Amino acid sequence: MAKSLPPGGVLGAFVAAPVGLPGRTAGPLVRAAACAASRSAAVWGTALAGAPADHAAPGPLVRRTGRGAAVRMADEPVESTAMVATPPPAAERPPPGPTPPALTYERVTGFRRFLQSWRLARVVRARVAKNSVLAFNLGGSLPETSPPSLPFRSAPATSLEAVTNALRHAAHDPRVSAVYIRLDGFACGWAKLQELRRHLDYFRAADKTVTMFMETGAEKEYYVALSADEVFVPPTGMLVLRGFMGGGSFLRGVLEKVGVDPQVQRRGVYKSAGDQLARKDMSDAQREVVESILDATYERFVSAVAEARSKEPADVRAFMDRAPFEMQEYEDEGYFKLMYEDEVLDLLKRRHNDGSEEKQLKAPLKSVSLKKYGRVSDKLLALSGKTRVAVVRASGAITSGQNGSSPVMGATLGSESVVAVIRKLRLDDKIKAVVLRIDSPGGSALASDVMWREIRKCCEVKPVIASMSDVAASGGYYMAMACPTIVAESGTITGSIGVLTAKPSLKKAYERIGYTKETFSRGALAELLVDDRPFSEEEADYFSRSTDAAYRSFVTKCAESRGMAYEDLHAVAQGRVWLGGQAASRGLVDHVGGLWTAVALAKQAADIPLEQNIKLVEARFGGGSLLARLGVGATASSAESGRGVTLASLSEPLALTEFDGSDESPLMRLVAGALVAPLMGLPGGGKLVGDALRSFMGRPGA
Repeated sequence: MAKSLPPGGVLGAFVAAPVGLPGRTAGPLVRAAACAASRSAAVWGTALAGAPADHAAPGPLVRRTGRGAAVRMADEPVESTAMVATPPPAAERPPPGPTPPALTYERVTGFRRFLQSWRLARVVRARVAKNSVLAFNLGGSLPETSPPSLPFRSAPATSLEAVTNALRHAAHDPRVSAVYIRLDGFACGWAKLQELRRHLDYFRAADKTVTMFMETGAEKEYYVALSADEVFVPPTGMLVLRGFMGGGSFLRGVLEKVGVDPQVQRRGVYKSAGDQLARKDMSDAQREVVESILDATYERFVSAVAEARSKEPADVRAFMDRAPFEMQEYEDEGYFKLMYEDEVLDLLKRRHNDGSEEKQLKAPLKSVSLKKYGRVSDKLLALSGKTRVAVVRASGAITSGQNGSSPVMGATLGSESVVAVIRKLRLDDKIKAVVLRIDSPGGSALASDVMWREIRKCCEVKPVIASMSDVAASGGYYMAMACPTIVAESGTITGSIGVLTAKPSLKKAYERIGYTKETFSRGALAELLVDDRPFSEEEADYFSRSTDAAYRSFVTKCAESRGMAYEDLHAVAQGRVWLGGQAASRGLVDHVGGLWTAVALAKQAADIPLEQNIKLVEARFGGGSLLARLGVGATASSAESGRGVTLASLSEPLALTEFDGSDESPLMRLVAGALVAPLMGLPGGGKLVGDALRSFMGRPGA
């Protein structure tokens, strides 16, 4: 399960200059990064869109010096207990029906086999030697699809799309007889690993072998290795199975040292992301969710190991409790075999290289790389049909505008980019169905709603099936619920249907460094978003009611989309994060499976026979501007406009899940940086933040 970084690590990631440097020195860089975060991170709507407007009448001129009277919020997020009006029950949805078989290996025969042989004989660029081994390294974040290569950037990470396509093709390719994978550490969630294992099993169903080697690893790496015929670890390797842990990290103490007062409200008992800012310990609600996810993940792993290694679950648990660190014990128990990599390669050379044993061992392994094998297509192997089904891979934090990249949030999913692709597919009569593959922790309500609308319009013309990857939560779930059918892996992180709002007060921090502000305003609520004082009573009430409105709107749309009464949807919403299997039993997901389950459901909905071959079309997004692709578009725009960091985005309802399948919390990445960045641009601010960090981490000041 995903774990948050320690607070010091998170804050340090956003202090873009060495701790202790004067704030003026570090300011421009940090301000630019935080501005990029505020533009590209997942935030709900525009400035409190949809909030009540009964305080809009002009008020008297207000003049302050940054020390006006105000009301301090409670130490933990405020959960509204007000009853909200609910809509009438929605129409009942028909039951989802049985899950169709998906990704079942069937050997190419008859005319298709002849066509395949003829095409392979004529191929040039995708030529592969007979009896070759598909060999590659595997690990990292496994993004759904690799971004284009860019100047001054390292090569993009190996994508799940590239690996699964290669395995499916190699299963039908008579030139490839085995796969050799060198496993590195995974930084993705469990859903992608489940999809990966499904394709490894598909390859093995073709009577071909999978060999894996790893020097180090833990549960995720070994989980993937369960789908190999042979697993090798060097005698001095470090593959240790110790179990699972999860928890939370809390910044309240650090923020107090800096002088930041996070004023946080939430709607949804389980919307615990705000606790990272407003609490110093874990709430009972968050503890319940963490333990639930841990239990499900632990039991799924134990069951998988027990089935693959022909053991009893109790024996696997006992072995993990012992957590042997001597590799010999693992070999004795049948978990893997001990062998150095050169020995493994020699073993493969004897099987696949030509000639005598001496020639076999002297020559390099007869293999093909993943990059070169990517030239092989469905058409080349006679796996493609004429009927077209499109796949749209929607990955990243949801924002308005075009797809891009943020130095803080990573890849971002722009509503304009998604709408353009969905609209094009809707109007393309050659596309008979669409599979929407979602890997997103959430985002802007406005952007999510715009995409939701376009997806719904596409559903009126042709079938659209949602397929959830590692995470489809908050805004990610908003997109999925536009589809009449939702598919998720049992390890997918989804739900998080809730709202969180936060406004930081930097009053104490400003006083410590001698910084003052003077504000003039017209209107009783014109100063709602000022950062140099907490809310007044009137502002706090307005903020609370706006949060109520945002939550009510979110849950209402969910209930309508899923054919549930508001009260029933509210009972499973409240910001709670669910695993895919849990969500399926609560009506939030229809089927448990992967991408090809969604493809099978799309074929059913489009009246395409399940046994019929189709042409699976990957719908690509436009590249956007070079600056956006480089991840500096927001920074450049900020510099051109002359604007500094704005805290308005933090004062809007946030819809990020606290888990996204990685080792960091999306909310921590966004909010921690945006809270600290304004201080870094002020004289003495850098030293203030540095002192707080050193104190928190137990290191004396310089």
